[in-house]
Amino acid sequence: MKTIVQESIAFLEICHKLKLAEIKKKDIAGVLEIPAPVLSSLLKTVLPAIASLNPGMTDEKLEANIAEAFLMVNNLSRTRIEKRLSDDIAKLTKRFENNDFNKNVNPDYLNFLRIQAEESFRYIENHLQGVYYFYYLSSDTDQLKGDPFLIKPNELEKIVEVYKGNDQSSVIYFGIALVNNKHTLTLQLAENHDSPEEYLQVVLSLPFVRKIDYLRGVFSSLNFTRQPIARKVILHKISDQCDLDYFNTLPVKRFTAKNDLGIPEIKRYLSGTASKIECLAITKPAFNLTDLDLEIKIKDELST
Repeated sequence: MKTIVQESIAFLEICHKLKLAEIKKKDIAGVLEIPAPVLSSLLKTVLPAIASLNPGMTDEKLEANIAEAFLMVNNLSRTRIEKRLSDDIAKLTKRFENNDFNKNVNPDYLNFLRIQAEESFRYIENHLQGVYYFYYLSSDTDQLKGDPFLIKPNELEKIVEVYKGNDQSSVIYFGIALVNNKHTLTLQLAENHDSPEEYLQVVLSLPFVRKIDYLRGVFSSLNFTRQPIARKVILHKISDQCDLDYFNTLPVKRFTAKNDLGIPEIKRYLSGTASKIECLAITKPAFNLTDLDLEIKIKDELST
């Protein structure tokens, strides 16, 4: 535990040197291959709180204070940060000492993503920001679900953050929103915990009108057998205000026959097997084209 206090001090010191050298925060984030909002949370909130701790305090008190520092933000995993902090310090220090920090920091594809994020920012801020419910059909039970969802512009970083609730735990999904030619809204989200492979991609059709009540599209993830699945989704707006505190108070909705969905249009649209496309796990696959016939047979048996 005392190690992370020392590493927090060292990380803040090298980042301060980079700031004095007029190295931009987004370039530091690019070198570390982390989102700029994550770096901001580290530099502004978490690491200063840890660096200020007295390493001479008892282990119990030190652990409690470190845990409290990580609880101050909701887009960080303590396990991942502690695991990579030493390597990140070494990487930044080497770049700084070799005076080549600005060389090949951002490959072309990273520059492309940054430009797309910045161009998406104003459009989403003007027309799409707010609190929604994210309605979809469960992959295992065909039960209708509604998760709280937030689309929130980050003025400092000029990107749009998105948050999605989750009924499996208190952990939420966090990611970014991008607009493609003002016709499509793409959302990329990952679980803010120790399982970054828990990843969601949502693609939504954008209307020509500016004032919207809902957005519709599809999202893809993995089912419980770790197979790809795509499902229809509806984002139904309930507030134009980007209020994270309000978002955190919203319950996850699960609709059964006795507790029916209050919006019949959404229920009719999402209900039924046509709402999802799913790859099935095959027992003892041969890994040749005969597996495809076997999967069709399994689907036929399940549908009868």
